[in-house]
Amino acid sequence: MSLNEAKANFSQYGAIKKEFVQEVRAPLPEEFPAHHMRVARSR
Repeated sequence: MSLNEAKANFSQYGAIKKEFVQEVRAPLPEEFPAHHMRVARSR
Protein backbone atom coordinates (compact mmCIF):
# COMPACT_ATOMS: atom_id res chain seq x y z
CA MET A 1 0.00 0.00 0.00
CA SER A 2 1.32 3.42 -0.85
CA LEU A 3 1.34 6.37 1.52
CA ASN A 4 -1.22 8.11 -0.67
CA GLU A 5 -3.55 5.09 -0.46
CA ALA A 6 -3.16 4.96 3.33
CA LYS A 7 -3.91 8.70 3.60
CA ALA A 8 -7.01 8.37 1.42
CA ASN A 9 -8.23 5.39 3.44
CA PHE A 10 -7.60 7.22 6.71
CA SER A 11 -9.62 10.19 5.47
CA GLN A 12 -12.46 7.88 4.43
CA TYR A 13 -12.44 5.24 7.19
CA GLY A 14 -10.35 6.63 10.03
CA ALA A 15 -7.81 3.82 9.56
CA ILE A 16 -5.29 2.88 6.88
CA LYS A 17 -7.47 -0.08 5.86
CA LYS A 18 -11.22 -0.58 6.26
CA GLU A 19 -10.67 -3.86 8.11
CA PHE A 20 -8.65 -2.03 10.82
CA VAL A 21 -11.40 0.43 11.78
CA GLN A 22 -12.39 -1.65 14.82
CA GLU A 23 -8.77 -1.58 16.06
CA VAL A 24 -8.40 2.22 16.03
CA ARG A 25 -9.13 4.28 19.13
CA ALA A 26 -10.27 7.88 19.17
CA PRO A 27 -7.46 10.41 19.62
CA LEU A 28 -6.73 11.72 23.08
CA PRO A 29 -7.22 15.49 23.57
CA GLU A 30 -3.47 16.03 23.78
CA GLU A 31 -2.99 14.31 20.41
CA PHE A 32 -4.85 16.98 18.42
CA PRO A 33 -2.57 19.33 16.45
CA ALA A 34 -4.09 22.46 18.04
CA HIS A 35 -3.04 21.21 21.47
CA HIS A 36 0.53 20.71 20.30
CA MET A 37 0.61 24.24 18.92
CA ARG A 38 -0.53 25.72 22.26
CA VAL A 39 2.00 23.64 24.20
CA ALA A 40 4.82 24.56 21.84
CA ARG A 41 4.00 28.27 22.04
CA SER A 42 3.74 28.30 25.83
CA ARG A 43 7.27 26.96 26.34
